[in-house]
Amino acid sequence: MGEAYRGGEVTATAQGDTKEEVLRELLTKDPDADEIRIRSQRADRVNVERLTAENVEAAFHYQPWDGPQQAAGEAVRQSLIVAAALIIEMVPDTPLRTRALNNLIDSRMLANAAITFKGRF
Repeated sequence: MGEAYRGGEVTATAQGDTKEEVLRELLTKDPDADEIRIRSQRADRVNVERLTAENVEAAFHYQPWDGPQQAAGEAVRQSLIVAAALIIEMVPDTPLRTRALNNLIDSRMLANAAITFKGRF
């Protein structure tokens, strides 16, 4: 995938099986481009999506975890338990400690969501 730019604005886009194909197409579409950017698309790479009216339902729909997701979730959970225990043991009992612990809880929930959606959102 690639884009041609002129004056900071995208003037052409292209896709192809190789970087050479993408470059040729971009040069055909805009031979006077100031800049050309070509990105490799890896098969294991997830396309990150912004929440939209079309995909918002998927973000709120229950999605059970497979084995690798369960292992990742357990590793994150155990690590955050250790961190929380250290904070409880080493940090004075103040509102800031409470915030730190609440942030660990938020971190677990956000990590779980990222695991669930496999990086989609």
